[in-house]
Amino acid sequence: MNKLLMSGVVIVAAVAGAGSFYTAKKYEEFSASKLVELNDMIVEVMPTFPEASIRVETTNKRFGGLVFDEVVTMNFKPDADPLIIRNHVVSYPGFLKGDTKVENSGLATMVFAQIPALEAGHRVEWTHLPLFNKSYSSFELDPMLIDLEGTVIDFKGLNISGEQAGETIAGELDMAGVEVTPVGGVAFSVGRYSGDISGEIREGVWVDYDQNFTLEYAHSPFINLEQLTLISDQTTSDDKANMNIDFAVDQLSGMAESMAFSLSDTTFNNRIEGLDMKALQAMNQATNPEDIVAKLNEFFKNGIFYTLEDLSTTLQLSGPQFSGGSLSGWIAAEGTAQVQLPDDATLEGDLKNHAVAAINLSADKNMMIGFLGPQLQELITQGLLVEDVDSITSQLTVGNGIVALNGKPVKQL
Repeated sequence: MNKLLMSGVVIVAAVAGAGSFYTAKKYEEFSASKLVELNDMIVEVMPTFPEASIRVETTNKRFGGLVFDEVVTMNFKPDADPLIIRNHVVSYPGFLKGDTKVENSGLATMVFAQIPALEAGHRVEWTHLPLFNKSYSSFELDPMLIDLEGTVIDFKGLNISGEQAGETIAGELDMAGVEVTPVGGVAFSVGRYSGDISGEIREGVWVDYDQNFTLEYAHSPFINLEQLTLISDQTTSDDKANMNIDFAVDQLSGMAESMAFSLSDTTFNNRIEGLDMKALQAMNQATNPEDIVAKLNEFFKNGIFYTLEDLSTTLQLSGPQFSGGSLSGWIAAEGTAQVQLPDDATLEGDLKNHAVAAINLSADKNMMIGFLGPQLQELITQGLLVEDVDSITSQLTVGNGIVALNGKPVKQL
């Protein structure tokens, strides 16, 4: 019985050891292929650094290569200090675990000298399953108090986690907030910023994604914001992309000269259709102004179609210029716009002649009376505005290089 048990233990240990060695080997192959991809990507996304490169050196192999370190060196210019990152990796049957730190040398030395707490206060941990081409990772920054020549930054902490399976990526972000107190100035602060995102990367372009982010607040001496939400998604088919981008703000307030303003319950919902992803990718890879303009022309020749699905808010204005000291009311807008250049047109000379828009505008009647006074009736008489029972409306149109209100030209583009 004991011999049988011992034999079982030996077999399990042998299988586990073989699995660990195999996993380490597959990771080595995966790292080599990813290194080639990364260096190719650098050439594409960082054309201003044509000599930038990443190299990886494996060191300190132990236990037959099941435990090892990786030194990742990122060079932006041959004569510049590199950024050096160290990975400590352990191979298990079917997966590897690693932790990553930025080394206090080269490019990072100056940053760590300015912010000493950052060196010990950052952590990256990851797990990689090479057989499934899948990875999980997390990045943490501890809360820290930073003094930059008298300007005090109270950083509340940051957590980022993500996973990747082939081209599919998903992640979550949670920043607890930050408060900045400048020398002799008034503090401004940002509350918790959190959200999640998922999508795919194809040929270096982010596609078919969904994202949802919320900012708790942003307070400053000049402007204050409460609860900003961003929700957006994009779908791609036949190299054409469609996007929805929706914003919502509970409260936005501030000062503009002698007038205080406040926007509440604001929604701003948008849709963009027909984005040429191949033209956009080519434009991102352009390395000089002439190429960028040429690719931008190509981008607009395929057409962009925009829909303002909803813009609505409640506005309050306060100041000595208003009767009674303040006025308030609602504002709303919806409509469409598009730009499509003919083959023989250019963005510089012909955009204004090929932009088309029709936006319906409406606002609270009492607020408009208080804001414009006698001028409101003049605009109604001219046909630029229309008076309804409880609202003032108009349609803003753009076409053939002319901006019009209710069909009355008001500006030549």
